[in-house]
Amino acid sequence: MKRKKQKISESDNFRIENRAELDSKFGVQSFLWINENEITGESGSMGMLEHILSPENLRTALQQAVSNKGSGGIDRMEVSELKSYITVHYESIMQNLLSGSYKPQAVRRVEIPKGDGRKRQLGIPTVLDRWIQQAIQQYLTPSRKDI
Repeated sequence: MKRKKQKISESDNFRIENRAELDSKFGVQSFLWINENEITGESGSMGMLEHILSPENLRTALQQAVSNKGSGGIDRMEVSELKSYITVHYESIMQNLLSGSYKPQAVRRVEIPKGDGRKRQLGIPTVLDRWIQQAIQQYLTPSRKDI
């Protein structure tokens, strides 16, 4: 079997060789930083974040988030207000997501009674965070028609 060697910087004073097989007596694993374009061999194509933030995916995520209904999070924004909020703040939301500076808001905690009389904690994210979570979930989970 032909073995591929990992390209590693030789800035250290010794040469490192990594093999794909697990025939090492030491059980040491090395880690690589690989971006998706190196794996797919495609340069200049859309990355994962661009697919997640594509208008079609975001539109579908909005429809799903609205159809799921539910209570508002700590900001008390209702699902019915989400579309108008996105319309007004779309540019800043996308800029924060693309730059990596977007931070989800805290989750509102509510106690729900269980059948045996005890209560359990339920976390309710803001509807904006649910929209973004839905867009990510749609990309990561293929639908039945895609399989």
